Amino acid sequence: MTPAFPAPLIELYYMTILYFCIILVALLFVVCSFIILVIFLNIIFLLITKVPPVSTERKYFNIIFQQIKVTPQTIIYDLGCGDGQFLIEAAKFLPQKCIGYELSPIPYFLALFKAIFYGRGRVKIIFGNFFKADIRNADIVYVYLVPPLLSRVAQKLRQELCSGAVVFSKGSPLPGLNHVIRIALDEWRDYWLYIYKF
Repeated sequence: MTPAFPAPLIELYYMTILYFCIILVALLFVVCSFIILVIFLNIIFLLITKVPPVSTERKYFNIIFQQIKVTPQTIIYDLGCGDGQFLIEAAKFLPQKCIGYELSPIPYFLALFKAIFYGRGRVKIIFGNFFKADIRNADIVYVYLVPPLLSRVAQKLRQELCSGAVVFSKGSPLPGLNHVIRIALDEWRDYWLYIYKF
């Protein structure tokens, strides 16, 4: 014969399950609300900036960093840094500092997370418009942006960079600037790395 459980114990058991389900539903609601908010913010920023987030594939980093000379005094900028992976890779060469600007919320938070945990104390991610940034102290500037932005970027670089600065533009040339080297990243896709020296 199966022993009967006291009614209060059974009631406690069902109440515990009920509370657990309520907490679980509340957590799911909070997580889903956060995801929807982040997606909404990204859509808003995409409409404002008209620039989708793009990131550099890891397979190209070896080619890029063979061309970059980094010293302990080097200051590196990534304009529109996305998830910050370029700066994380650059930090492995122990420059003075790496600074990235990003205006899209999801990539910004990803970059911030990476900077905190993998940036070796040398990576700083700024949530803001890089067109308003002061980059006069840059030794190296990396850009991987959509072509419609590149004319304004080239103008900013001409106005602010000091003699000796080096710019790396992945994918597209900078209008009005003469590159000193062009390196094939993917010839089949006509995909190049353009290097400029000021």
